[in-house]
Amino acid sequence: MQNNLAEDCILLALNADQEIIGFCMRMIDGNPMRFGPIGVSEKARNYGIGGILLDMMQLEMEKRGIYHLYFVSTDVPGRRFYERHDVKVFRTFVDYKKTF
Repeated sequence: MQNNLAEDCILLALNADQEIIGFCMRMIDGNPMRFGPIGVSEKARNYGIGGILLDMMQLEMEKRGIYHLYFVSTDVPGRRFYERHDVKVFRTFVDYKKTF
């Protein structure tokens, strides 16, 4: 990442073989409140790794005086994930498409 900020903005989850099985980051656009992306490898899903990464990132943000987070978009499974972790929607956008 730019300006040597990666250590402050990226969290990795490793398995016993030291392979990356999950990650999350923030500040991808320079805004310290911008969360995401987040991902967990398919073989490591449903063990709570994503939730742990989200919680740890929120704790790291709080240490830096950042008490809000936002992300630009997510899909339905992503929304369920965030809602299970008490992230509340405060604004939504609707995409429109015109077909000719």
